[in-house]
Amino acid sequence: MQMPAWHHHALPEAYADHPFPRCTSALTSRTPGWFPRITDIRFLTDNGTYATGDDIDIRITFIRPDGTPVDLSHDTSGTASPTFYGPIDHTFLELNMPNRNADFFNKSAPDTLVYRYTVQSGDSSDDLGYGHTQGLHAPVLRSGNVAVCQLPTPGGPGSLRYQSNIVVDGIMPRVDNVTSSNGTYAVGRQFNVTVNFDETVLVPDASPSLLLALDGTNATAPYLAGNNTSSLVFNYTVRPG
Repeated sequence: MQMPAWHHHALPEAYADHPFPRCTSALTSRTPGWFPRITDIRFLTDNGTYATGDDIDIRITFIRPDGTPVDLSHDTSGTASPTFYGPIDHTFLELNMPNRNADFFNKSAPDTLVYRYTVQSGDSSDDLGYGHTQGLHAPVLRSGNVAVCQLPTPGGPGSLRYQSNIVVDGIMPRVDNVTSSNGTYAVGRQFNVTVNFDETVLVPDASPSLLLALDGTNATAPYLAGNNTSSLVFNYTVRPG
């Protein structure tokens, strides 16, 4: 009997020549009911905007339409249950950003894998999701069984972008200009300095301050206002000397 030509994803070198079929992406009317397939993919991370260093988690759940259990463990014990042959920590999900993947993080249940993406400097997405229906790269399944790794159409029902709204902003704001009122200020007088950015900025709990260069010395102007706008205002009170 001739085996079908399964779509082969990249695998660690140690498993590249393994005889078992790999994770296939094609789901057709001829796909056997005992093939595990993706039944749900969703973010575990709440909707919102995420910056450099933030973690975003994604959960993928498999089922077998015939009702038999799915176990996605690394298991070579010879059991009949379909299991990944090879280290599941080599699986990853391609995201809809160049050269960015969500890497395997943990197995939260026998049939459920969790992937984690950490925002890196320069990353940007108005609506984070995966890149295409064949974006999940997984090891082979043991005992000749195959997992169907076809994902919902990006942006369509059941997809990450359809269910959630995760914004990635790993691009640091840039200062456009700094302004202040002209004039002469005596001891005890106050003046404001406004720093204008090219995008909206959020002020952390530990409020920023602005270092001012005065004649022969430096001084610090505390933050005054501007959170969640593109302009931050700092206020300085003139001191003796």
